[in-house]
Amino acid sequence: MRLFSQFGLLLQRDYGLLWVTNMLAKVNNHMVIGLGAGAATAWLLLPEETREPVSTFAPVVFTLSALVLTGVGGNLADCADRRRLVQFAKLVEVPAAICASFWILGHSGVYLLLATCLLGLRSAIFSPARLALIPQYVPTSRLTDANGLMIAGRMLAIIVVFLIGRELGKAALGAETAYLAGVLPLLAVAGLVASLFLPASPSPGPQAEPTWSPVAGTRACIRAVTADRNRFLAVLAMGWFWSYAIVTFSRMPSYADHTLGVDQSATALMMTAWLAGSALGALLCAPLSGRRTELGLVPLGALGLGVAGAVFYLTAPDTPAPLVTRWRDIATAPEMLGVLVNLGFLGLSLPLALVPLYAYLQESTPPHMTGRVMGGMLITWSVAASLSFALALAVTAAGVDTPMLLLGMAGLHVLVMIWIFRVMPEFLLRLVTWLLVHVLYRVKTEGLERIPPDGAAVLVCNHVSYMDALVLMACIRRPVRFVMYKGIFDIPVMSFLFRAAKTIPIASAQSDPDTLRLAMDKVAEELAAERVVCIFPEGRLSKDGEIAQFRKGIERIVERTPVTVVPMALQGFWGSFFSHGGGPALRHWPRLRWSRIGLRVGQPIPPGEVEANDLRSRVAALRGEWA
Repeated sequence: MRLFSQFGLLLQRDYGLLWVTNMLAKVNNHMVIGLGAGAATAWLLLPEETREPVSTFAPVVFTLSALVLTGVGGNLADCADRRRLVQFAKLVEVPAAICASFWILGHSGVYLLLATCLLGLRSAIFSPARLALIPQYVPTSRLTDANGLMIAGRMLAIIVVFLIGRELGKAALGAETAYLAGVLPLLAVAGLVASLFLPASPSPGPQAEPTWSPVAGTRACIRAVTADRNRFLAVLAMGWFWSYAIVTFSRMPSYADHTLGVDQSATALMMTAWLAGSALGALLCAPLSGRRTELGLVPLGALGLGVAGAVFYLTAPDTPAPLVTRWRDIATAPEMLGVLVNLGFLGLSLPLALVPLYAYLQESTPPHMTGRVMGGMLITWSVAASLSFALALAVTAAGVDTPMLLLGMAGLHVLVMIWIFRVMPEFLLRLVTWLLVHVLYRVKTEGLERIPPDGAAVLVCNHVSYMDALVLMACIRRPVRFVMYKGIFDIPVMSFLFRAAKTIPIASAQSDPDTLRLAMDKVAEELAAERVVCIFPEGRLSKDGEIAQFRKGIERIVERTPVTVVPMALQGFWGSFFSHGGGPALRHWPRLRWSRIGLRVGQPIPPGEVEANDLRSRVAALRGEWA
């Protein structure tokens, strides 16, 4: 099954070992930070006199130390062997685990704070290097698979931590608590050993100098993120998605206790529902995206997050039910069942929004900048999550109950999403075109990797139907500016999509010279901004299914702005409802079946070799006999 084919990545030496290394790191993280955050009370049942207030600061210490040093880690990931960085980070994890073990045995908060400081250093070095290694270890077509598996592994790590903690909690202060003191160093050593077998990964930018100053490193990472507008908006969206999900989930114990009237032991069920939903959503990203980077999933995930937050408010009872403490009663309470389903939906929605953005950043970022971009992303996340969490605490302290807080977060989520989708319509556009194309067609693509991942380029394609631009928009990973005959651009309904995609209308010199001049100026402007422009050199839809002569406009475009030209060919559209095959387009009977179509991409052509007739021959060869 396609759903499970992504697990084959775990059998590859490079990615599989990186996945194991990451999961063991997450287990140690959540064990140590969870202990300091109060898990010791629930799991190890320490008596009141042995709990040190200093231990409650462990999560804050971890966050601050990681935040301060991540800039250095991001820069190192662009100028050093990333495998060595992972190994160094895992080496730091060993003394961190030993310090955590001393805290478990002696309950001295100093050891826990030292452990969290070391884990913050480990995370600052490990996380940017790990995220930058993924595009080195897996092909572009598998980035969604790889990132989905990473998030699923993270959820599995939390489940492991939770199960270990519950078993140890049953033993109170018995000898079993000492097992945890031995487990943590063993996990750290196992992760270190796994990292030693990672294949070499020389830095793609060895000429870069390492930055040891946290301030300079942070500044460099933020500059790398903000250098590209779409990249920056993607990072902002990711930071908000994480913040929204974490704040919402963190209020669930209070929601269960004060709103539903169930004992906080229900947290176990709630956590399981959220984690299971998140793991499932992460694994579904690959089959839903068609094994490529599909930004159309982002609005789906964002919509799910907003709906889940609103449902918590809308389904909250006016007054809490009598306190329920028995496990059987909690698990079968109708109100609790609804909360578990909604939490599973919240968890499933989060990776649908995040995984495509992970893949998009890794795919669209030049290899020599990936470490800094990943570092800047992590810094942005930390700041966003901290501010959101502080805001939630302040609102709660002001007397706002949990259902109203969740509704307010959902409302704020809607406003943030409206802003993001307004300034970056590619998200919504990809969703609309993805749904439209996959409802009407089965698309087979070939050679998409030949389209440059960055920089300016002109794509040329045959023109068979009114759906051509929408299909290309759904298949090509980069945002594309289409040059389109004004008559097609003005078609009702489709015009809305074309305008949202910033399509450039064009006309002939005889019919509308002003439109032609403005179009050529706009094309030059888009190429100067290092964007991708797509034109249909035939200038009109095919009347007979054959490829008409290419007009000379493509030559003038490249003469004015010398860029690479990439030929493409659409296959299988002739005879469809949107083509002139079988009668005038949009006026004859549509095919009553799920049509199979193809998109083939040829070898890029240097600007000095671009010639209209030669391009037509190349496109015709790519299309072949399948019109």
